Amino acid sequence: MKALRKDFYMQIKKTLNRYLSIMAIVSLGVAFYAGVTSAEPDMRYTADHFYDENNMMDIRVVGKKGCTDDDINKLKEIDEIEDIAPSKTMDLIVELEDKEETLKAMSLEDDINLVTIKDGRLPKNKGECVIDKQLAEDKYKIGDVIKVKDKLLESDEMKIVGIFTSPLFTARDKGQTTVGNGKIKGLFVIKEDEFKTGYSEIYLTVKGAKDKMSASSSYDDLVDEVKEKVKDKLGKGYYVLDRKSIESYVEYDMDASRIGNIGKVFPIFFFIIAAMVCLTTMTRMVEENRTEIGTYKALGYGKFAIVYKYIIYAASATLIGGIIGAIVGSYIFPYIIIKAYGIQFANLEQLVLKLDPFYITISILIAVVSITMAALMSCINELRSTPASLMRPLAPKMGKKVLLERIPFIWNRLSFNMKSTIRNLFRYKKRLFMTLFGISGSCALMLVGYGINDAVKGIVYKQFGDISNYDMTVNINVEALRMQPLYMLSSDSTKPLTENPDNKNMLDDFAKEKISEIMSRLDADDRIDEYMEVFQSSSTIRRRKKDYSANIFIPKDTDKLGKYIDLRNRKTKKKIEISDDGILIDEKLASLINAKVGSNIAVKDANGKKAKCKVKGIFENYTNHYIYMSQKYYENNFDTDIIFNAAITKNKEGYKEYNDKLSEDLLAIEGVALVSFLSTTEDTVLDMFASMNGIIMVLIVCAGILAFIVLYNLNNVNIEERKRELATLKVLGFYDGEVSGYIYRENIIITFMGIVLGFIFGRILLTFVVKTAEVDAMMFAREVKMLSYAYSAIFTVLFAVIINYVMHIRLKSVDMATSLKSVE
Repeated sequence: MKALRKDFYMQIKKTLNRYLSIMAIVSLGVAFYAGVTSAEPDMRYTADHFYDENNMMDIRVVGKKGCTDDDINKLKEIDEIEDIAPSKTMDLIVELEDKEETLKAMSLEDDINLVTIKDGRLPKNKGECVIDKQLAEDKYKIGDVIKVKDKLLESDEMKIVGIFTSPLFTARDKGQTTVGNGKIKGLFVIKEDEFKTGYSEIYLTVKGAKDKMSASSSYDDLVDEVKEKVKDKLGKGYYVLDRKSIESYVEYDMDASRIGNIGKVFPIFFFIIAAMVCLTTMTRMVEENRTEIGTYKALGYGKFAIVYKYIIYAASATLIGGIIGAIVGSYIFPYIIIKAYGIQFANLEQLVLKLDPFYITISILIAVVSITMAALMSCINELRSTPASLMRPLAPKMGKKVLLERIPFIWNRLSFNMKSTIRNLFRYKKRLFMTLFGISGSCALMLVGYGINDAVKGIVYKQFGDISNYDMTVNINVEALRMQPLYMLSSDSTKPLTENPDNKNMLDDFAKEKISEIMSRLDADDRIDEYMEVFQSSSTIRRRKKDYSANIFIPKDTDKLGKYIDLRNRKTKKKIEISDDGILIDEKLASLINAKVGSNIAVKDANGKKAKCKVKGIFENYTNHYIYMSQKYYENNFDTDIIFNAAITKNKEGYKEYNDKLSEDLLAIEGVALVSFLSTTEDTVLDMFASMNGIIMVLIVCAGILAFIVLYNLNNVNIEERKRELATLKVLGFYDGEVSGYIYRENIIITFMGIVLGFIFGRILLTFVVKTAEVDAMMFAREVKMLSYAYSAIFTVLFAVIINYVMHIRLKSVDMATSLKSVE
């Protein structure tokens, strides 16, 4: 055994390049698998730690007429509630450095939604405030003064004394409002006694919620149970909301899910390609050492003793590479991914990275077992032969005609060098197929990386460039308009008035009249080219015990809809029309609920009414879910008369830079609740996916590194196997460049064949990855740009050129005398 141990160390020294390349490939494969699959849980750990540290609310109660001390006392009766914190908030128009902005003012809380001071201090006196981190990044600093307009606070001027972060607003986008230009620029926190108004909402935390992972099903179930008790305790007139009402919370959860979905697919294929190349390397190594195996067998060594050397060689290289890859990958990849999302979620500064023993153990175990088994099976296969046959080189395979030789018109016109190249390629089919697999797999992974980039960016270009052709949406608060005449009718409760059919019709007519006035204002506005009235509402479709939310969209004039929204089939680009005998649903929703044209689906509208609706068409759409139908179909099926509660507009060219002023003017009209611009929504989606650029680059770079290592490893094995052949060429008088060209020509042909196969395999893999990576509320684009194919091919060729240059140096050092020595 001592001789075998010595031979083992000598083997590593003699084949150090091969040993290190196995380590490198395994390390990269395990690092990528363990790292990317750990990214989603690490993202969730990071967010959960931040929420718990700041004691973020679990439930938010918003009263239609505000909240009172009586409400607080009722909530104290619920045993499952841990902390209660009434809060005051208000959206205000302020003046900052002679510029008007819309900010959200919030009262300072001591128990729930704790703010973290990043610089300065908390407000102690009247007339002091702290601003959020993003507002501070916009050149506002400690010592500046915020001037509050319209005397809505006790102090008209607020001095900035600190900068904070809040768990309620982790994203840069702070949402929309009915004040000013409709967009909240930032936040500032002041003492509670600065407000002239009462409590606007009450924050609650639930006992035991901190022990659950935020956004997990167990956390949601616990909070939902308490929400129902809160609703029962307070009765009507209150909105009982949870963390899902916070846009940044939902966005982060969706981003984590998106990364998790990518992690379920891409790293596995990455790992498989790495493992297959290592399997090939070990198999080739055993075949090269036939003479040594035969010698040991002739000397009386047992089969286990002979096999032991190769098992330890494979296991040690794999284990060392796997451990290094697992540790490095579990920290590096999640760190890069979470930091990339830090562009959008700037408040999540403290990363929580944990080594996941499950993913690490699985990845290392698979690598060690598969590669060690390859060495073992190869050894067992060789040991079936007698020592005498093992100590002799394998007889050359019988020459066979390749396909081109059977086509004289082509074969006779090829040069001698090209004929020998083609024969060599197909003489060693096993080598050819494994090399093709390695190159095509690496090229495919790069194409998947670039393809995901196209899929993500395609959402924006298609949704906001091709499908949605309007500029602005004006939402109307119909309920508020309907309630205006009630106090003129009676001073008693409004409930019997709204339930009386005659009064209901009167209220509806009054609201319609007011809406007509709003539409007249839109028509008279020089900045608006044209508009169309629409009805928008939420709905729910249930499928396999899961609810899917969709927006009901009903145009007043279905014939005009095509000017604003292009409803079409994604594959055929054929236009789809709204009819009175069915609904249209988006492609992603159809996929989720397994619906086809002609299917009947159950839809529940915002009022809780259910109806069976027939699917008449499925249209292309990428963000959120939509159900289009005619007014007649909705009213007949849901037994409800609708009042058009929004308008979509096309604005005149050149007015985009005045969007803030247009929004401010429209919000000043009585009944207008919200003004949103498609360009703003587009920017929001772009910001959402900007974080994915870093992740996509990680995928592409890692695929490129794998391609480089694979090419190096396979070429290294190729040269080791053919040393005698290459030495013979040198003896025959071939120059170094000609000997290298002998190998180069094969590499070039295999590389281009691998690229073609990589495109085919990559396209199939990309479709699978994209469908898996999607979240429920979004569909990725399916097209891949030609530039992505070009980049994948160029980098594969570039790596091949670099490897060929490195191999040229190796080929120059081939010793003719040593390589041609008899093996007898």
